[in-house]
Amino acid sequence: MYEGLPECSYIISDNPRLLMAKVISRFFVEKRGPTIAKTAVISNEVKIGKNVTIGEYCVIEGKVIIGDNTYIGHHVCISGDTIIGRNCHFKSGSVIGEEGFGFERDENDINVHFPQIGRIEIGDNVSIGANSTIERAALEVTKIENGVAIDDLTQVGHNVTIGRGTTVANGAVLCGGVIVGERCSIAPNACIRQRLKIGHDSLIGLGAVVVKDVPPNSVYVGNPAKQMGKK
Repeated sequence: MYEGLPECSYIISDNPRLLMAKVISRFFVEKRGPTIAKTAVISNEVKIGKNVTIGEYCVIEGKVIIGDNTYIGHHVCISGDTIIGRNCHFKSGSVIGEEGFGFERDENDINVHFPQIGRIEIGDNVSIGANSTIERAALEVTKIENGVAIDDLTQVGHNVTIGRGTTVANGAVLCGGVIVGERCSIAPNACIRQRLKIGHDSLIGLGAVVVKDVPPNSVYVGNPAKQMGKK
C-alpha cells in the first residue's frame, strides 16, 4: 500500500505538520513555571488566575481579568474593561485595550476625539503577536473568540469580532466594526474596510484590500479585492 517507505520506525499521519508541532511542544520546548516580574506594574483591581506568567515591564490596569495558564510577554500593556480567557499567549509589546482611532470634525475644523468606553472579550487559547494592538470598543465589545491566532504587527480596531479558530497574519488591518467569521484565514498585509462582514471559512489573500462583504467559503484577492473562487 505504501511503497518506498524507509526501513525504520515511522508514523503515517494525515497532518504531519500538526503532529510534529505536538511532538516538539511535548518533548523539546522548555517548560517554565509561572512568574510575575518584579518590574511589572499591576493595579489592585486586576484579577489574575492560576499559573499566569507576566513578563518584565508590563503595565496592566483597569478592570482586567486574566484567565488561568495565560502567558504575557515583556512590555505588554493591558487596560480598560478587558476579559482574557485561559491558556492565552501574548507576545512582547502587544497592546490590549487602548482607545481606538475615532474623531469627528467640529464647526471649527478641529478633530474631536470620540471616547471609546466599551470593553474587550478574549476567549480561551488565543494567541496575540508581538507589537499587535486590539482596541476596546467604542460603546459595546471588541471580541476575539476561542482559538484565534493573531500574528505580529497586526491592528484590530474597535468593535471588531473575530470568529473561533480564525488566523490573522502579520501586518493585517481590521478596521472598526469588522466581523470575521469562524475558521477564516487573513493573509499578511490585508486590509478590511470598516463594518464589513467576512463569512465563515473564507480566505483573504496577500495584501488584499477588502471593500465589500465576503460570502462564506470564498477566496478574495487583489486591490480592490475580488472573488477568485471558493475555498
